[in-house]
Amino acid sequence: MAYLSVQGLSNRYGEAIAVQGFSLEVEQGAFVSLLGPSGSGKSSVLRMIAGLTLVDAGSVAVDGRDVTALPARQRCFGYVFQSYALFPHLSARRNVAFPMQVARVPRREREETIERLLQTVEELRSRVPKTTTANADRHLRRDQDRTCEKHRRDIACHLSASSFCLG
Repeated sequence: MAYLSVQGLSNRYGEAIAVQGFSLEVEQGAFVSLLGPSGSGKSSVLRMIAGLTLVDAGSVAVDGRDVTALPARQRCFGYVFQSYALFPHLSARRNVAFPMQVARVPRREREETIERLLQTVEELRSRVPKTTTANADRHLRRDQDRTCEKHRRDIACHLSASSFCLG
């Protein structure tokens, strides 16, 4: 049995069909890339898997458990946008802190997590994203490549309101 099973996902935005009948099965620990032209539904599929966009038809199951109806906070999936700066007017530190503040993670735990997550990008700790240098951007991308999977899981699990976290 696949660890992640996506069956017949469909989604519309008004009259426009974003995704129609998308299916995918992924074994635990596998690395998967979704490739396709702009507007082909890649982001919509990821958003439905993460629970950020409602599924109009189809299902998402993790380790045999149907999570289609669960809210994003209970799915423990991370979603990293194409631009690493979710809020361009906030520093990297405040961008990392924001979802933990919304989830009401206790201040001490939040501060410890922020420190751990930002230790690899020391130079960006208090800078606004538009002020970073090209060299700092390269270092950030390199560090993200090395550590992003663990960090994404850490953040997602901190945000999860349940103990159901993906392995």
